[in-house]
Amino acid sequence: MLPGGLMFAWFRRSALLIGGVALLAGIAACGSDDTPDPAAARRAQAALDTGAELKRQVLAVENTLVDRCLTAQGLPLYDLDGAAVPSSRQNFESPPVETARLLGYGLDPRRRPPESEKPPRSAWERLPDAERLRYTRARFGDMDSDVVSYDFGHGQISSPLGGCVGRTRLAIYGDLHEFLRLDWLVTNQLKEARAQAVRDDEGLSQALSSWSACMRDKGRPGLADPAAARRNAEEIYADVDPADRAGLDRALAREIEAALADATCADTTRLREVSQQVRAQAMAEQLAAHEADIVAWREFMSKALGRAQQLLALG
Repeated sequence: MLPGGLMFAWFRRSALLIGGVALLAGIAACGSDDTPDPAAARRAQAALDTGAELKRQVLAVENTLVDRCLTAQGLPLYDLDGAAVPSSRQNFESPPVETARLLGYGLDPRRRPPESEKPPRSAWERLPDAERLRYTRARFGDMDSDVVSYDFGHGQISSPLGGCVGRTRLAIYGDLHEFLRLDWLVTNQLKEARAQAVRDDEGLSQALSSWSACMRDKGRPGLADPAAARRNAEEIYADVDPADRAGLDRALAREIEAALADATCADTTRLREVSQQVRAQAMAEQLAAHEADIVAWREFMSKALGRAQQLLALG
């Protein structure tokens, strides 16, 4: 794991955002003239899933090789897991009716695990600034100038060329610019394009309007989508003392009422069904459109794994 302040964007965003043939379910039900080639979408999905597993194996070997490089220079290996970037994933779907009736949105603070005391500072955090700089340069080289970058249209992602990380990646991946391009496509571009297609879908917009009207009829006006309903529910606990059990019980009852209205409206307006179909259709379109690059990414990672394993065997 890289230090939080030093992490490069392509590693920060490297978790696969799509996977599994279940994404392709329901495509035919959409009934659109623009339905993508299902065979192409399935081939791309298979390549995506295989590539994800290959990438996991490559990264494991890469981390081992970087550690070897640092150890050879007499540098200790620091546990930097605490610097990982937290997930920002949020749930924007309406809950199922059964869940809403029992738990609401699951926001009751009593459901959270107890907060532990702040852990002691790690060895990395205790290092003097000069030692941190020495270690950083050994690991990443000169990150101000010695990097390779890929411009994806509204920003850049970069990877070092120097230091243990840069030298290891060059040996494993070879063409780092091409790696960044393909990796960005499969880990981010597909998801972003799908999200835009979902936002632009007229059928989903109509379903959201119907859901909003249903919520208004239930005494909850001004909500554009389930995400807004959830945010409203979060406010229920804003002024409740965590030690006030009776107050928390009352807040939970209000949360359940709000979540149940959301879930019921999602069912009666078919919002949940329409949303799932639109998302599956949009992803299938992206998979089919980018099949060649997705297959190229899988092959890229397969070759990278072969090189990584050879380097590992050299000791």
